[in-house]
Amino acid sequence: GNLMVKHGYAETRRQAIQEFIDQLHFKAEYFRPEDVITGILDSGGIPVLAHPTYGSGDQLIIGDELDGRLRRLKEYGIKGVEACYSGFADKMRDELLDYAERMDFYVTAGSDYHGTNKLIAIGDTGLDYSREMPAGLERFLADVKKYNA
Repeated sequence: GNLMVKHGYAETRRQAIQEFIDQLHFKAEYFRPEDVITGILDSGGIPVLAHPTYGSGDQLIIGDELDGRLRRLKEYGIKGVEACYSGFADKMRDELLDYAERMDFYVTAGSDYHGTNKLIAIGDTGLDYSREMPAGLERFLADVKKYNA
Protein backbone atom coordinates (compact mmCIF):
# COMPACT_ATOMS: atom_id res chain seq x y z
CA GLY A 1 0.00 0.00 0.00
CA ASN A 2 2.75 2.47 0.94
CA LEU A 3 4.60 1.86 -2.32
CA MET A 4 1.42 2.40 -4.33
CA VAL A 5 1.00 5.81 -2.70
CA LYS A 6 4.66 6.67 -3.18
CA HIS A 7 4.48 5.90 -6.92
CA GLY A 8 1.11 7.62 -7.47
CA TYR A 9 -1.12 4.57 -8.00
CA ALA A 10 -3.27 5.54 -5.00
CA GLU A 11 -3.75 8.68 -2.98
CA THR A 12 -3.79 6.99 0.42
CA ARG A 13 -2.66 3.69 1.88
CA ARG A 14 -6.29 2.94 2.77
CA GLN A 15 -7.35 3.46 -0.85
CA ALA A 16 -4.52 1.20 -2.05
CA ILE A 17 -5.64 -1.57 0.26
CA GLN A 18 -9.39 -1.26 -0.33
CA GLU A 19 -9.42 -0.63 -4.07
CA PHE A 20 -6.48 -2.73 -5.18
CA ILE A 21 -4.96 -5.15 -2.69
CA ASP A 22 -8.24 -6.40 -1.18
CA GLN A 23 -9.57 -7.00 -4.70
CA LEU A 24 -6.84 -9.53 -5.51
CA HIS A 25 -7.92 -13.13 -5.28
CA PHE A 26 -5.48 -15.95 -5.74
CA LYS A 27 -6.07 -19.64 -5.93
CA ALA A 28 -5.69 -20.86 -2.36
CA GLU A 29 -2.84 -23.25 -1.81
CA TYR A 30 -2.92 -25.37 1.29
CA PHE A 31 -0.02 -27.25 2.79
CA ARG A 32 -0.72 -29.77 5.51
CA PRO A 33 1.10 -28.97 8.77
CA GLU A 34 2.76 -32.38 8.86
CA ASP A 35 4.19 -31.85 5.37
CA VAL A 36 5.53 -28.40 6.25
CA ILE A 37 7.10 -29.68 9.48
CA THR A 38 8.69 -32.63 7.64
CA GLY A 39 10.06 -30.27 4.98
CA ILE A 40 11.61 -28.02 7.60
CA LEU A 41 13.16 -30.97 9.45
CA ASP A 42 14.44 -32.56 6.23
CA SER A 43 16.18 -29.32 5.29
CA GLY A 44 17.92 -29.07 8.67
CA GLY A 45 15.62 -26.45 10.13
CA ILE A 46 13.83 -26.19 13.44
CA PRO A 47 10.03 -26.05 13.05
CA VAL A 48 8.42 -23.61 15.51
CA LEU A 49 4.78 -22.54 15.66
CA ALA A 50 4.52 -18.74 15.47
CA HIS A 51 1.85 -16.96 17.57
CA PRO A 52 0.18 -20.30 18.37
CA THR A 53 -3.04 -18.92 19.85
CA TYR A 54 -4.10 -17.20 16.65
CA GLY A 55 -6.22 -19.05 14.14
CA SER A 56 -7.95 -17.92 10.99
CA GLY A 57 -9.14 -14.31 11.02
CA ASP A 58 -10.05 -13.26 14.55
CA GLN A 59 -10.08 -16.83 15.87
CA LEU A 60 -8.40 -17.27 19.27
CA ILE A 61 -7.22 -20.77 20.16
CA ILE A 62 -6.92 -21.37 23.91
CA GLY A 63 -7.52 -24.05 26.55
CA ASP A 64 -8.23 -27.59 25.38
CA GLU A 65 -8.15 -26.54 21.74
CA LEU A 66 -4.63 -25.09 22.13
CA ASP A 67 -3.51 -28.16 24.07
CA GLY A 68 -4.78 -30.46 21.32
CA ARG A 69 -3.20 -28.35 18.60
CA LEU A 70 0.22 -28.38 20.26
CA ARG A 71 0.08 -32.13 21.00
CA ARG A 72 -0.89 -32.90 17.39
CA LEU A 73 1.90 -30.73 16.00
CA LYS A 74 4.39 -32.31 18.40
CA GLU A 75 3.45 -35.72 16.97
CA TYR A 76 4.30 -34.31 13.53
CA GLY A 77 7.71 -33.19 14.81
CA ILE A 78 7.37 -29.53 15.77
CA LYS A 79 10.19 -28.48 18.11
CA GLY A 80 9.09 -25.15 19.53
CA VAL A 81 6.49 -22.51 20.16
CA GLU A 82 6.61 -18.73 20.02
CA ALA A 83 5.66 -17.87 23.59
CA CYS A 84 6.99 -14.31 23.70
CA TYR A 85 5.18 -12.16 21.18
CA SER A 86 4.31 -8.47 21.04
CA GLY A 87 0.56 -9.18 20.89
CA PHE A 88 0.38 -11.46 23.93
CA ALA A 89 -0.82 -10.42 27.36
CA ASP A 90 1.32 -11.63 30.27
CA LYS A 91 -1.20 -14.39 31.07
CA MET A 92 -1.04 -15.73 27.51
CA ARG A 93 2.77 -15.66 27.49
CA ASP A 94 2.92 -17.45 30.85
CA GLU A 95 0.46 -20.13 29.68
CA LEU A 96 2.54 -20.75 26.55
CA LEU A 97 5.74 -20.93 28.62
CA ASP A 98 4.03 -23.60 30.76
CA TYR A 99 3.09 -25.56 27.64
CA ALA A 100 6.65 -25.26 26.34
CA GLU A 101 8.07 -26.59 29.59
CA ARG A 102 5.61 -29.48 29.83
CA MET A 103 6.09 -30.47 26.18
CA ASP A 104 9.85 -29.88 26.13
CA PHE A 105 9.51 -27.28 23.37
CA TYR A 106 11.96 -24.64 22.38
CA VAL A 107 10.70 -21.12 23.06
CA THR A 108 11.05 -18.31 20.56
CA ALA A 109 10.24 -14.62 20.72
CA GLY A 110 8.93 -12.40 17.93
CA SER A 111 7.67 -8.88 17.44
CA ASP A 112 5.64 -9.29 14.21
CA TYR A 113 7.28 -6.09 13.00
CA HIS A 114 6.13 -5.16 9.50
CA GLY A 115 7.67 -1.72 9.14
CA THR A 116 6.41 1.66 10.20
CA ASN A 117 2.86 0.95 9.02
CA LYS A 118 2.24 -0.90 12.33
CA LEU A 119 2.63 0.39 15.86
CA ILE A 120 4.95 -2.48 16.79
CA ALA A 121 8.63 -1.69 17.19
CA ILE A 122 11.23 -4.08 15.85
CA GLY A 123 12.41 -6.34 18.65
CA ASP A 124 9.34 -5.68 20.84
CA THR A 125 8.67 -9.27 21.83
CA GLY A 126 6.80 -8.72 25.08
CA LEU A 127 9.66 -10.48 26.86
CA ASP A 128 10.20 -9.10 30.35
CA TYR A 129 13.97 -8.71 30.60
CA SER A 130 13.81 -8.21 34.37
CA ARG A 131 12.70 -11.85 34.73
CA GLU A 132 14.78 -14.94 34.22
CA MET A 133 15.05 -15.98 30.59
CA PRO A 134 12.73 -18.93 29.82
CA ALA A 135 14.64 -22.23 29.81
CA GLY A 136 13.23 -23.17 26.40
CA LEU A 137 14.54 -19.92 24.93
CA GLU A 138 18.00 -20.49 26.41
CA ARG A 139 18.02 -24.02 24.91
CA PHE A 140 16.87 -22.70 21.55
CA LEU A 141 19.57 -20.03 21.41
CA ALA A 142 22.27 -22.52 22.44
CA ASP A 143 21.18 -25.06 19.82
CA VAL A 144 20.92 -22.44 17.07
CA LYS A 145 24.54 -21.51 17.80
CA LYS A 146 25.47 -25.18 17.24
CA TYR A 147 23.69 -25.15 13.85
CA ASN A 148 25.70 -22.09 12.82
CA ALA A 149 29.05 -23.35 14.11
